[in-house]
Amino acid sequence: AKAGAGTPETGVRVPGTWMRLGQTLEQMLSRAQFQAATGPRGQQVQKGEIAWFGIPSIATLHFRDDRLDVVEFLVEDAAPYWTDYVRDQLRLAGYRPWCRTDEPGLAICEWHGATLVNLEVRDRRLHARVTTTGSAPATGVAQRPGRTPARRDTVPVHPRVFVLGRAA
Repeated sequence: AKAGAGTPETGVRVPGTWMRLGQTLEQMLSRAQFQAATGPRGQQVQKGEIAWFGIPSIATLHFRDDRLDVVEFLVEDAAPYWTDYVRDQLRLAGYRPWCRTDEPGLAICEWHGATLVNLEVRDRRLHARVTTTGSAPATGVAQRPGRTPARRDTVPVHPRVFVLGRAA
């Protein structure tokens, strides 16, 4: 937000969306349709359909002190390549995974980066929870019992850009 406009700057961007943690409910409703939902202990919660990394999903927005605090995404009947795509996009955005389990059809991983993305894939159901505590050092995460680095990358990420029609 502009300095002096009366609105404090919003926080970090929620990966795969236009949203930023710290945005007000008013800011969220100006860009998308969300409906009030029941939250724990009277917490302000909104729910609606949104594209997450271009994938149709149901988003649940949790607010604390009228600011977006947590975002959850649910994708039912997710195609396997959607899960690979989300993982690849998180890697490209600088996130690093630490997984309790990372098997075909079952992956439970914490993705650490600008935010914390708890990503769970069970069969064809994809659930993600995005919070602000994402920049934990990798050494602290690896030392937690039951956590290991992800065993496989879905697609290698190469920093070079290839231009067709030009000599190498």
